[in-house]
Amino acid sequence: MRTAFDPEVRVLACGQCGAPLEGAVGALDLTCAYCDAQNRIAPPAEIAPVAALSHEEQMRRLQAQAGRPRPLSPTVADYVEGLELAPWREQEALVAWVEARRRIGDGDADSATATRFFELTRLLADAARRADDGLRERALLESGYEASPLSRRRTYFAALLAQRAALAGDLESAAAWIWRGDAGVDDLEAFSALTIARALVAHIERQSEDALEILDVPLAVGDEAMGAVLAADAHERLGAAEPAVAALLRVATARWPRSRAELALARESLGGEACPAAMKELDERRGREVDASRRRTARVIGAFAALWGVFGLAGVAGSVLDSVVWLVMTVLCALPALLFVTICRNERRAIGGWRRPEWGTVLAVTPPAGKSNGAAEVKLDRDPARPVKVPVAQGEVVDAGMRALLCRGPTGMRWLA
Repeated sequence: MRTAFDPEVRVLACGQCGAPLEGAVGALDLTCAYCDAQNRIAPPAEIAPVAALSHEEQMRRLQAQAGRPRPLSPTVADYVEGLELAPWREQEALVAWVEARRRIGDGDADSATATRFFELTRLLADAARRADDGLRERALLESGYEASPLSRRRTYFAALLAQRAALAGDLESAAAWIWRGDAGVDDLEAFSALTIARALVAHIERQSEDALEILDVPLAVGDEAMGAVLAADAHERLGAAEPAVAALLRVATARWPRSRAELALARESLGGEACPAAMKELDERRGREVDASRRRTARVIGAFAALWGVFGLAGVAGSVLDSVVWLVMTVLCALPALLFVTICRNERRAIGGWRRPEWGTVLAVTPPAGKSNGAAEVKLDRDPARPVKVPVAQGEVVDAGMRALLCRGPTGMRWLA
């Protein structure tokens, strides 16, 4: 089954408006159906081959880049809101993309321009994907592939095209795009994207042992969740329950709470059916730990409530005997006892809340996460008009724009365990 990601049909973006130009074969002129611009379509430029590395040296270089997300360049960061291209800046980003692409084609681009083109291509293609416009995404990614002057960036775009083809069930096209990538690249982002593409093909073909072998390499931060889900599913198919849970647990706790939501998003992109037993066990384990902590807290607070209640009863008895001291004790003990009872009840009510998670989007974090304790303003999908405040502890990875899974806590919504 061939799809919109079939590499035998060349699909590029219009040089003026970015709309897809289908049938761009060889060197010819095409008129854009959207803006009527004339596009001169030339064959992809040849790039110099990269010197091959030994496997050991390649792995050493890749490992040195692991665990470090690559930040956007300042000139592109202005177009981003949270983690995505801001909708009201998309047209401006497209104009900047067209200009950068033109300069690269004219041979008038420096490294900063090439980087800007690479990052804008990713952002615009991601926006097209979220809008469910597969053809536009394909055109942007293939234009990025053909215009990029570096092998590692061509490999990255070829890998994304292979991933999209595989997720669409077009394994023939996925294999063709994988073949266009450079498996010996020493850039972790490109190598990781190509690894995920190969693992997706193995996953769909139910070749679990091959998938595990493919995934036994360093992955970029953005691909760790998908890699964990694919590895967990492969282990589960082979009957290895504990390694499946361990693969998910490593990622879930690495950049919590962000990474927990990324696991769920990765599963959703695979149809929501990958590693069901491992994901359920992951939630059960972490949920049981949270519930056990809440039960302990409830018992301790309950003991304090009982103790203060006894003092209060003694005060009542004393006040009956016209003792002013005991009357004061009644007042002083009653209020803390009621407070303790309320806290105890809230802890009890929150037990099992992790079984009913909710999706939300982080709007803002104050102060910036990782510097000190603060709070995140989160818009819940079920009630977007009433954002909630969620505590952010020092070291938790929370950014504006990130998707998050939350559950009911003792005093409101909290990150999913």
